[in-house]
Amino acid sequence: MNEGKIYITSGGEYAFCLRAGRGKHALFVSTDGKKYNKVISFEGDRGGFEFGNDHDYKVILKKGDYLWYKQVTISNNHPDAFTELGWTNTESKPVSVPSSNIYNVSSGFREYDFEYKSFLNKSYTKSETLSESDSTKASIVSINMPGWDETTKPENIFDNNPDTFYHSNQNNFVSQDNPWEIVVDFGQEKVYNNLTILNRNIRPAHMPTTFALYGGTNIKNLTLLGQYTDVSYSGLTMEVGFESTQIRYLKMVVTNTSAIGGAANKYVSIAEMKLNYKITGSERSCDEMQYYGFEIKSGSIATFGHLISGKGYLEYEFEGTDFALYTRKMEKCQLTVEIDGKVETVTIDKNEGKSLGVILQKLKAGKHKLKITVVFGTLNVDSILVA
Repeated sequence: MNEGKIYITSGGEYAFCLRAGRGKHALFVSTDGKKYNKVISFEGDRGGFEFGNDHDYKVILKKGDYLWYKQVTISNNHPDAFTELGWTNTESKPVSVPSSNIYNVSSGFREYDFEYKSFLNKSYTKSETLSESDSTKASIVSINMPGWDETTKPENIFDNNPDTFYHSNQNNFVSQDNPWEIVVDFGQEKVYNNLTILNRNIRPAHMPTTFALYGGTNIKNLTLLGQYTDVSYSGLTMEVGFESTQIRYLKMVVTNTSAIGGAANKYVSIAEMKLNYKITGSERSCDEMQYYGFEIKSGSIATFGHLISGKGYLEYEFEGTDFALYTRKMEKCQLTVEIDGKVETVTIDKNEGKSLGVILQKLKAGKHKLKITVVFGTLNVDSILVA
């Protein structure tokens, strides 16, 4: 299936045609990007772009309109099955989409149920870390158990080196009656909903498993974030979640840890500790946004098969509490981001792969209106994430 959106630069009657090899072929179109109608459907060969038969569709469009399309081919195991979309507004030779958008069985295919609703909405469920604490800004306010020796001191927790770690002092066993406590200043206030701990990679042991977390912006008035019992690790990593909270200071109170061979002499050992803001949402095509001064660029590495690239502006209405815009392979650019009437400036540095370009988190639950305007540079949009 190939899908896209066409910007109409001049008004009039347009003719859209399919050229195809053997197989089943169909074209669905929409003038609002939501409701699609099947306008062409046939089986077999249609060798050229022709008018007056069953592989063309005519429609009156105005300058500035968009026409969304979904182009479907079912090969039925024919090696020469393919389809190509072309259009014109002069009834002369139609222009065709770039050759990279011609689909045939030799380039691989993905199976779809040939049902209307099966490809109307295209999205993926995705988990993403929108932000995390900066270890270079973090410092330990207090800790009730020093390190075992100079090589396993508490400062190792925030040295950005997973090969070093903290280990609590000798013969000071952690228990309900002798809890391990640490208070950390992360250096700046941010919204977090997740704590991640990495254990040492040499003979893993003494990982915190039963503990309480307290957090807030006032070190003298921290609130309980959560109590956790017998927490499991995935390899060396442990993660726990809590309600989204504005945090600068974090207190952790540990009453039980894992030990080698079930030994009773339980200590605390931690290589790295980070606070994060994580969400699970719906990753969607960039075509869901209204865009002006942008053009579609095909690309096999793009999440949905193509990007939109330009110097204009984007508009989008959505319902949720978090939004992220993914960019891909672009130079540095600057944007103004307006959400529900509030405006901020965002600078995106040069990146080669898929990156988070715009992040809006912990919005008020409900519907939102978003406008993103390019101030300088060119913005390449891969996809969006809404949670």
